[in-house]
Amino acid sequence: MQDSSNFKFPLPGCTDSPGCLPGSSGVSSLIDTGATMISPMLFLLAFLQLEAAPPPQPPLQAVQAGVVVLGAEVNAARRLDPPSVIYGAAPFVGPSVDSLRAWEFGPYTPAGENMSITFLYRSRTVLPDQPYEFDLETECCPGPDRPPLPTKIVDPGYPVNSVGEGAVVLHLWIDAAGRIEHVMVVRPEPSLTEAAYRAVWNWEFTPAIVNGRAVRSSAAVVVSFLRPVL
Repeated sequence: MQDSSNFKFPLPGCTDSPGCLPGSSGVSSLIDTGATMISPMLFLLAFLQLEAAPPPQPPLQAVQAGVVVLGAEVNAARRLDPPSVIYGAAPFVGPSVDSLRAWEFGPYTPAGENMSITFLYRSRTVLPDQPYEFDLETECCPGPDRPPLPTKIVDPGYPVNSVGEGAVVLHLWIDAAGRIEHVMVVRPEPSLTEAAYRAVWNWEFTPAIVNGRAVRSSAAVVVSFLRPVL
């Protein structure tokens, strides 16, 4: 697994720390990997990124963890068209689809951007638990094009120093080889953001395909945490 010990992720509203744009108070946070300067790429991503992402309501009646993978295109209104379900079970698909209706993207996000959105719903455990990883097999999609798809997922576990509950939303940029290039926190959750952020850097993806060719693309990841019983 990739060493993420030097990662830094200022939260929304920061203005002077590494990973923040000058004067970026009130916008979603930029993420870097310990660099002290904002690269032109990260500056550009600030205008392309997912800006508003209300979290899903986890199905509290479900006793097991769940994964949902959706595919959707960004439209001219900078929102997502109705998504296709690539992977997922019934109790988790509905809340995932519903949450996407209010997602909004930055002003320069091109219409037609095809992305995947992966929801990881953690079950309510008795005690805080450790990270673990698992492989995911998905079948997608009719036609020559497809979004980037996760093939390995790392569950962050539940941090021992947290008493929080809620969802962390992350926006990922993935290169034409399927490697994660950048990660931005769109929606943080106190005491849970770091665990989700560190874990997602160790996810693996197949690259997006456009006209039969692998291309650079983006994906979103939502990690939903439930507070342990004890």
